[in-house]
Amino acid sequence: MQDLKAKIEECVKGICSSYNILEMNCASISDVGAGVYVISDGKTALTGYSSNVKNRLLAICRGDLRISQVTKLLMANLEYVLPNLEEVNSVTGRMAKLKEEIKKLTSKLTIIAVTCPTANTRELHARIKKCIST
Repeated sequence: MQDLKAKIEECVKGICSSYNILEMNCASISDVGAGVYVISDGKTALTGYSSNVKNRLLAICRGDLRISQVTKLLMANLEYVLPNLEEVNSVTGRMAKLKEEIKKLTSKLTIIAVTCPTANTRELHARIKKCIST
């Protein structure tokens, strides 16, 4: 994860004179405000941006399936989740089990939030996304 944080910092230095990089997890989400976030489960890194990063991260950590990063995280780990869903026969039971599996995934996430008052959040997001994909 330090490699990811170092990559992000190197990327941000090029466009921000003053920036803040916070590393956290779902148990300790800081009040961030507007910015970019990177969530990683160790093998998959997903990015996003928001005018209220704290609220977005809280929704991700709750496993809100309306948030695309949660769905992508679930799809990236489907081979681990599906066998556990086969044990349950009812729809309600599968939903409960799915929520449980998502909770397991989100509890292991490492989150990096980046704020830069001098940069446009969308541009900062695009830059960070490009940096971590290479």
